[in-house]
Amino acid sequence: VALVDDSPIIRQQARNCLLKVLHPKSGNHLCHTYLVESIFVLNDFTTHATFNKFPSTPEERARFSLASDQSKRREVYALLLGECNDEQRFQTTSKLCEDVLGAVADGAISLDSADAVLGDALHILSSKEIRLSAVQRFAAASSGAGEEEEAEK
Repeated sequence: VALVDDSPIIRQQARNCLLKVLHPKSGNHLCHTYLVESIFVLNDFTTHATFNKFPSTPEERARFSLASDQSKRREVYALLLGECNDEQRFQTTSKLCEDVLGAVADGAISLDSADAVLGDALHILSSKEIRLSAVQRFAAASSGAGEEEEAEK
């Protein structure tokens, strides 16, 4: 939650700690390993069989919840995805499909109670940050070619 704090100083300190200390010490696996878990934690969703099962009080859970602030959750997801390589993005896509979409489709989590979790998963799956770098380069090249064609007309 400090990653998106209102104070720029706290926000910068949290990002430095995560991206320059913890993430490198994890072998650059921290961001992708916990991205799916973060969806459940930030939405304070505790009824999934695997995720967000930390022993905590309601007050502690409330401190880590961004359930009422979709834009801040999305900012966290974009930051985490920005630190992932293509293989990790591909693995994250697979985990989102299996652990979130699959759980909803199988009835393991109720669609009624998981609307924010499902919405966040779908947002991540459709985001530009999760696209593989080759796809991003192709899209950039295609848009550049389209702009050149428009300029010639």
